[in-house]
Amino acid sequence: MGIGQTILNFLKINGITHQVHGNNIEIKQNKVFVDKKEIVQVKELFLNIEWQGDLANLTVSNGNVKCGNVNGNVDAGEDVSCGDVGDYVDAGGSVTCKNVGDKVDSGDSVTCENVGGDVNASGPVKCGNVAGNVEGEDITCGNVGDYVEASGSVTCGDVSGDLEAGEDVTCKSVGGEINASTVKVEK
Repeated sequence: MGIGQTILNFLKINGITHQVHGNNIEIKQNKVFVDKKEIVQVKELFLNIEWQGDLANLTVSNGNVKCGNVNGNVDAGEDVSCGDVGDYVDAGGSVTCKNVGDKVDSGDSVTCENVGGDVNASGPVKCGNVAGNVEGEDITCGNVGDYVEASGSVTCGDVSGDLEAGEDVTCKSVGGEINASTVKVEK
């Protein structure tokens, strides 16, 4: 590839594929921008977005997102399904991804591998290790670097801070206080 050339990527919006140069996507007021250049206007109010190629950042206020790895962040009004995310994921719907470098904020469920920050979900959470805190309904995760707060049950490894659950708790150890109906701590 010569100097100044960019890699060709593919952006699919509601089934229509667009070839684009660049990797920062923003969709606002039914206009699609790639690296701040408008590439298309869409008439639909709800969008299904799929991306093939390297992605730096993605912002979609009114749709679902499906993509591979993202070096920066993903911000979507609905569901997000992607590979590794270097920064954060913020979704109005569910989040399914691999590793996340920072936090995950979801209006529904979260299913991830490891998370470098906090996980905040309105629904159930299933993930590996979490460096920060975890909040959600039923929570299943590895080790947690801060506190866990669940309206349902919790199954996890070591929790550095407090643990509060509306239902049963099973974990390896808790560094702070535990508030739950039934607690099983494996030592």
